Amino acid sequence: MGLVIPLTSYAQKTANHKVKLNLGESALIAITTGDIDLNLAGATSAGAAIATEASNDITRIRISSSVSTDKTRKLDVGIKTGDIIDGGSSISVLAYTPAGFSGASSGYGHPLDAVELDGVTKTTGTLINAIGTCWSGTETDSGYQIKYTLNKPAGATFTNGLQVTIIYTLSNEI
Repeated sequence: MGLVIPLTSYAQKTANHKVKLNLGESALIAITTGDIDLNLAGATSAGAAIATEASNDITRIRISSSVSTDKTRKLDVGIKTGDIIDGGSSISVLAYTPAGFSGASSGYGHPLDAVELDGVTKTTGTLINAIGTCWSGTETDSGYQIKYTLNKPAGATFTNGLQVTIIYTLSNEI
């Protein structure tokens, strides 16, 4: 009869490798409304003043932004080159602090003061800065609410039906 000795063998081997994590950057922007009408009200009685201001705040700007932690973006607004608002008038563009954004707690950025555009000396400005990784959502009330205000100096001439093109640009801050 032979002797049986149970053998227990333990071998431990490990292997490893690195996994590099990357964030695919994106910068997407959409405007939720079509063309906007800013209508100055005429006088309602003889001798009464003609309105010098008209506003509209139904526009929403939706964005999706993904950036690495050391980068931020800004949203600039401008008036198309060659478009001039006559009679010393201007359009003021204001972004309200958004509701409903997802992502980092402050990733949606910081709306700044209104940008005044006239197409002559005031052609562009930063509307929102410090935009990080965030997305506005796609619901009707998602995104930055934008308010346009037409400002016409009292007594200034004005071309009825004048159209200007407002351009938004989402870009990296330097």
